[in-house]
Amino acid sequence: MFTSSKYLHKSHVFSPGFKTVLIFLVALIGLASHDNLRIIQAQEAVVDAKADSLRQTRFIAAAGKPYGVGQVEFPLSLALEKGWHSDQGVKVVCSNCKIWLTACSRVTNPVAAAADDPSEARPSTESLHIYFLYSGENPGAAEVQISGKPCVKVQSDVSDVPHAQLMQRWWKALRDQQSGIPPAIQDLTSDFLSAIGKHLRVSSRPQPFSKKEGVSTLEKHFERTLGMLLGFESVRLAMMIDDKAETAGPGPAIHPLPNPVNVIGQRLPASAPLSNDIEPIASLVPNDCFYLRCGSINNYMWLRRFLIGWGGSLDEIVTNTILDTDVRSRIEDQLGINSKALLDADSSVNDLAIIGSDVFFDEGAGLGVLIEAKQGEEAKLEAIIYQQRAEKGKLLGAMQHADTIENHRASLFRTPDNRMRSFYARRGRYLLVTNSQAILTSVLRPQAAARSLSNLQEYRYAVATKRPANSGITLYLSDPFIRRIASPAFRIELGRRRASAEDCRQLEVAALVAKALGKRWDSKHSLVEENFLPENFGIRPDGSQVDLRSGGALDSMRGKAGTFIPVADVAVTRANQDEVSAYTKFSQRYRAEWPSMDPVLVSIASANIGENMDRVELKIHITPYARNEYSFLTQYLSQASPQHATLSHNELMGVSARLRTQAGNVLAYIGIRDTNIPGRIVQGELQRTDGRSMSFATQQSFAAVSPSGIDGLQAISGLMRNLQNRKAETSPGNPLPTPLSIFNFNPYSMGRIPTSAELMILTGEHLVKGLLGITQLNSIYEDGQWSIYGGSAELRQEVRNSLVLQELDQPSQLLLQVRDVSRSEIAPYLNAFSFCQSRKQSAAIASWLNAWSSGLQTDPGTFRKDVEHALHGELHCPLGGEFTLDEPPTHWTSTKWEQAPLATVDHVPAEYQFPFLQWLKGVELKFNLASASLNSDVVLDVSRANNSGSPSFELRNFHTPIEASAAATTLAP
Repeated sequence: MFTSSKYLHKSHVFSPGFKTVLIFLVALIGLASHDNLRIIQAQEAVVDAKADSLRQTRFIAAAGKPYGVGQVEFPLSLALEKGWHSDQGVKVVCSNCKIWLTACSRVTNPVAAAADDPSEARPSTESLHIYFLYSGENPGAAEVQISGKPCVKVQSDVSDVPHAQLMQRWWKALRDQQSGIPPAIQDLTSDFLSAIGKHLRVSSRPQPFSKKEGVSTLEKHFERTLGMLLGFESVRLAMMIDDKAETAGPGPAIHPLPNPVNVIGQRLPASAPLSNDIEPIASLVPNDCFYLRCGSINNYMWLRRFLIGWGGSLDEIVTNTILDTDVRSRIEDQLGINSKALLDADSSVNDLAIIGSDVFFDEGAGLGVLIEAKQGEEAKLEAIIYQQRAEKGKLLGAMQHADTIENHRASLFRTPDNRMRSFYARRGRYLLVTNSQAILTSVLRPQAAARSLSNLQEYRYAVATKRPANSGITLYLSDPFIRRIASPAFRIELGRRRASAEDCRQLEVAALVAKALGKRWDSKHSLVEENFLPENFGIRPDGSQVDLRSGGALDSMRGKAGTFIPVADVAVTRANQDEVSAYTKFSQRYRAEWPSMDPVLVSIASANIGENMDRVELKIHITPYARNEYSFLTQYLSQASPQHATLSHNELMGVSARLRTQAGNVLAYIGIRDTNIPGRIVQGELQRTDGRSMSFATQQSFAAVSPSGIDGLQAISGLMRNLQNRKAETSPGNPLPTPLSIFNFNPYSMGRIPTSAELMILTGEHLVKGLLGITQLNSIYEDGQWSIYGGSAELRQEVRNSLVLQELDQPSQLLLQVRDVSRSEIAPYLNAFSFCQSRKQSAAIASWLNAWSSGLQTDPGTFRKDVEHALHGELHCPLGGEFTLDEPPTHWTSTKWEQAPLATVDHVPAEYQFPFLQWLKGVELKFNLASASLNSDVVLDVSRANNSGSPSFELRNFHTPIEASAAATTLAP
């Protein structure tokens, strides 16, 4: 049960009016008593203390070029009394000069010796130092404001600190106060500091925080472990999606392209079955494109809604996103289609697929929508698509062109910045809308069928052996597609466009800063001359460059960042030496991890299991797989079995697996039991109130093996430790090292705001750390059948009493189950923790907006729009509210804040619900690793989004609907 700290203070018992009456009565009584003298003395002491605080205030200023520097110093106690908190804006106002870029620094004053006794040290005190730049006359007096309210007025003294030294103090304070900002705006902050530092010649491009800040060891291990069991790790390696090529210099591309990665293609078994039952639409899908078959517009909309609920990626699943780039809408704008409006024509669609030449959506991916019309409905669909493209073209100011490509009529709507780049053509019953001319040409050429997926043996093999009959959506990544992603031309262009996207952002930020400081900002040339950008900025090895246009920064070849022309449409024939070296290193990494090209097949099915609940089933099949990454698992996992362990009640999370030991195979089970954690929120931080220092994971996690014995513990310990280390350092038969290693991780002592990915890990720390740290368990219960390790004796006995075996419909080597945590005893604590972290992020974003808009003397609303334009997205409050300007409109706050300062937050608002707990109601993952294939079957129970006025979509399967299996029924607690 949570106790709000606001109910723990006696000051809340009396109303302000009653206090006034009480003080007045005491004063009257005191007139007739000796105590009156004490009251007067106490009041005088308070007055003297305030006067002393004001006497300690100091204001110095040093004139200089291009700006003077000022420093105000006063006791921290005075600042706190005036309402200052670390997330509250501080502003300096002066009548005879203009103030720029205020920065605060909290300083601990050195301990001083008492004048009468040098051996007796005075206690140290803290003060608040406020630095700022100014232009105009030397400030004689200034007023310090906190959150727009007057705090103290100060008179300047003659500065005894040189201008250069004060400038360095200001610069350090400005950089230091950027720590703890959300990762979504870290790069942007570096751009601000870079432009300012270069203009003032105080620093080269600064790095106020590490790029890896916000990524804990536990987070990295958990994400990669979960990704491994889902098969995502193998996909990531296959495409090297997150591989960041080294920055290539601007030297001209004069060298031939390096040789492509030398990898082995998939070898099918000699007698491999090849399906002849291939859907007709696959005959027009180029075999070097990814293939996402939805079957209908309805199914595409279902997938879109599902990905929005999921967040689109693991690191967005927990909180409302901070930066909403809305990639899906951006792509639809570029294609000129409106999927919601197309729903009315769904009855005319026989099949539908999303195809693409790459998956790098942040910069601009090559995509197409391929529709197979029902017989006689071609003209109707064509008219609807043309009308949508024409309306979008008119709205965006696109030019329309007509052409003949491969003897087919084609039309193009295009804007100069490529925000709209919509090709359209029809081939018989098939209609294609794409942003890629390369895709368009591939689909229309006469030999399209010969080079399509339907004629690719590996796809026919996958359909014959692994595509479930009840699929509603399938995704296929072919050998030619992965080979394209790994080619030198593709990787080199990918590096160039990523560098160009960064340059576009830096260019827009430099212009924003220059405009605020009254400098020339209307072109890249002027920004270089004004020393906001370096010489030769924004020039690529292929001769393309970035510059400012009326709509922002543009790449002369690629267009606007976020809607760059697709990689496949850029001809790359030469490279500079940096690019050649970078690709050589990439090739070496790729070969080390992925010696063969391994196609990936994913199928998705869904069934309605309640009024507001769906059961989503994902089947992931990879053959072979990343053997180097998975080799340690093959040492531990035994044969697949339909029989696994679980708890009959109070289970939060459990992993059951068949493991190998020297003495034989064992059934291992690692779990976490549910329990209540009491706590309260004090100054925005969640604190436990049960007096326990032991973490929940340590209290409630356990491991059980059957048959009993030390061999099982050794196998569990080795497996969990190697999951952490990502390599097989301990074989199943080796003795355990002493002492056993364990993470030292405390999410409550972190002095910064976590990423949304980290928030998932921090909140799930109770459910995950115990599993990854299971190697420390040493307390044992044994009864001849089971050995149970960890926790208290009471926990071990409860586990033994509730341990049961369950029979699955399909055998698996490993089974992961997560129950509906929203109904658990620990749910209120997780909800409170999620709120605290989201509230910190919300405060950090508002504080960042306030500090920079005030520091640059720009309108707060305009500043936010400029920032969001540079980020290609909208800043959202992670609490689910809206950032709004207070009255007068000078400071950003959120509609979900009950109190403005973070330090005054002492309870969870009644309406706050942790998104993850409300969306995900259960997980079941079956994992099997064979000699040549990796298979993961995942069942998710998820809540439907309940947005009034929004249509509800049910996934329609290609064949028969999925049934709720016996194993799936175990998801409910």
